[in-house]
Amino acid sequence: MANSIGQKIKELRKKKGITQEQLAELIFVTPQAISKWERDVGYPDITQIVPLADAFGVSTDILLNHEEGKQNAEIEKYREKDIELSHKGLVNERLHLWREATQKYPRNFRCLYNLAESLWSSIISETCAKEEQEPNAREAIAICERIIKDCTDNEIRGCALQILVFTYSIGWLECANEEKAVEYANMADGFYTCREMLLPNAYFTKEGQKEKKALIQSNNKQFIDMISMNICGQEYETEKDKIFALETMLAIWNALFYDGNFLFYHCRIANIHSSLAKSYAKEQNKEKALENLQRAYYHANKYDNLPELTNYTSIFFSLLDDGSTRVSKNYSETNSQLFLNTLNDNRYDFIREEKIFKELQSK
Repeated sequence: MANSIGQKIKELRKKKGITQEQLAELIFVTPQAISKWERDVGYPDITQIVPLADAFGVSTDILLNHEEGKQNAEIEKYREKDIELSHKGLVNERLHLWREATQKYPRNFRCLYNLAESLWSSIISETCAKEEQEPNAREAIAICERIIKDCTDNEIRGCALQILVFTYSIGWLECANEEKAVEYANMADGFYTCREMLLPNAYFTKEGQKEKKALIQSNNKQFIDMISMNICGQEYETEKDKIFALETMLAIWNALFYDGNFLFYHCRIANIHSSLAKSYAKEQNKEKALENLQRAYYHANKYDNLPELTNYTSIFFSLLDDGSTRVSKNYSETNSQLFLNTLNDNRYDFIREEKIFKELQSK
């Protein structure tokens, strides 16, 4: 029987990763009863529908195959709206969106994860009031811990682990807990066994070589970004050491994106130049401080005016594309505006009367 309740029970049980015996124990029936239901030679009693749904972590509608397609379509509309809000950096609006979605579909783990991620974003972007940060963090943690306990979707579980680590490690919160952050981080897949590392190795046919190359290029791009954030984000003993590290990372970016077509990564280059400007200002190096301020604004403006979608032109990333339609942020200002706000820093007082500095301030 197509789409029978027995087939649905079998499908959900396997997705949950439990045996017929384990399911029987959860809802207080015999394993033989579960076997009959899955073979469509018997049906659960009406009183067993809710316990079954709870055991699988789904609604009774999903268990009975009622309006499952409609639910998926509606959740897809929420996702499309989320992309639109993310593109504009409207964090609070995203939070309201996923609160609405989870009220409508309280057992849908993808909706729950998106709510948790929106709660976390509201904290790190500081768009919520200070008195809301702690409750938002605790709610995000509770949601993600529920996902880890009940969800069998590895992708959603992995995303929930990420939010748990990030939230437990926000040092200024009362709920910050390094031990918990480490515990959940250790639950994640190892570096060499994650999807990104395994997928390129899965392709071995002639037809699969282009896909393999694209995956390798994508990995390399992400590795560079990760190295860049690690190098630029760490503490250095002296300002000269910091300048050396930032200049080295900039040289790596420029070597691999040798034609200047950084696309999304213009924002990273802008941040490095902005950090260099501050360091050179601290060293009272007028020429280098002004030079890096100019370059920071140039790259911030490039990022704000990305094309919708276009390919990278460096030979190292030529199979990859990027553009404004893929930008997601947790702030509503443009990158140029964020950069120009940094010009108020008092370390720039010694160059405030310089022509270049005044031109930047007038932007």
